[in-house]
Amino acid sequence: MALSSLLQLKPQDLVVALRLLRWGSSEHWTYESLGKAVSLSASQVHISISRLISCHLLDSELKRPIKRNLVEFLTHGIRYVFPLIPGGVGVGMPTAHSSPLLASRIKHHQDFEYVWPSKAGKQKGVAVTPLHKGVPEAAKQDNEFYDLLAVVDALRMDRPRELEIAVKLINKLVLEQ
Repeated sequence: MALSSLLQLKPQDLVVALRLLRWGSSEHWTYESLGKAVSLSASQVHISISRLISCHLLDSELKRPIKRNLVEFLTHGIRYVFPLIPGGVGVGMPTAHSSPLLASRIKHHQDFEYVWPSKAGKQKGVAVTPLHKGVPEAAKQDNEFYDLLAVVDALRMDRPRELEIAVKLINKLVLEQ
């Protein structure tokens, strides 16, 4: 694989980093188990790990997220690199300011919910593309992982009020893991 392609961070790489963060240092993982957890193949996870290391978001020896670097990227860069783009109305799983964690902190109009499209979802709202297609399924398996992904979606938005709250939350969720 060419070095230039390793440096091109993909949205799914952040899902891998957040899953590793959520598992913590005590969790033993394989490329296969990590892939199953985030709906990627083992080879895709291997490439994601390589990209995360090249971008200084993952420690090359420990294979764990570098928390301060991850927070810096999420709070200052993600909305420019992987912006949250609203689509049409759909049914799915609430995210960003509509997720349970953020909805309790941000008052918003009930007709303006954001959802990841999902057949298993029950919430009607504005459909937004998750960082990776497997995000809704992975989020259903772990509430704290869901919280991380939803806060990251709030960081992807270009809305100052939500951004301010999401920055505080991501600092807490990542640095206190």
